[in-house]
Amino acid sequence: MAVTSIKEIISAQNLTTLPSSATVAEAVSLMRERTIRCILVTDDTMLLGVFTETDANRLLAVTSKSEKRQLEEVMTPSPVTITTSTSPADALDLMVRGDFKHLPVVEDGILIGIVSRRDFF
Repeated sequence: MAVTSIKEIISAQNLTTLPSSATVAEAVSLMRERTIRCILVTDDTMLLGVFTETDANRLLAVTSKSEKRQLEEVMTPSPVTITTSTSPADALDLMVRGDFKHLPVVEDGILIGIVSRRDFF
């Protein structure tokens, strides 16, 4: 069955979020537990940033004390987002052009989902 919309892609998601005060260690542990590659950093339903597997690898390679740092210090703030009206083709194009692996989906300022490159292949 071909995916017809971003709304369809995110329809069954159970988002994994953490507050910006959470530590890198908490984020990495949750990512490992849930077998995911991205944590959405939120304040309730408002997206503040993203913390990805790439961020963790880069950070942990620099110092062993990085696991105690808070996500607000190391997340990508104000990430590029899409809405459910964005076409899958446009979302994928944006991901390729921006070299993103994940795009949060936001409606009226509220986080409602996330798409990854894997969703399109």
